Amino acid sequence: MEYTRDTRIIDLTHGQFEDWMRSKGFQPTKAEGVTEKRWVYGVAGVMALFGCSRTAAMNRIHGVIAPACVWVGPRTLKVDADMAVQLIKERKFNQ
Repeated sequence: MEYTRDTRIIDLTHGQFEDWMRSKGFQPTKAEGVTEKRWVYGVAGVMALFGCSRTAAMNRIHGVIAPACVWVGPRTLKVDADMAVQLIKERKFNQ
């Protein structure tokens, strides 16, 4: 396909767009060091993550690991597991 200045990007398929980008000198790169976040859900997820009781999990959710917690709606809790573990480690180190 001939690409002119009048060709709209929205009219190209993914393959055509990729070919056009490569013809202009752009090369795809892979993101290095990017990992997906590990999430645990709810109080039960925090209990499993730290191996603690429900009461201890609630104390951690409302205390130390609060920055790692995201409330999705009024009743759903999502916790960034890696950040929560890091916060607990920092707290133990600072005491």
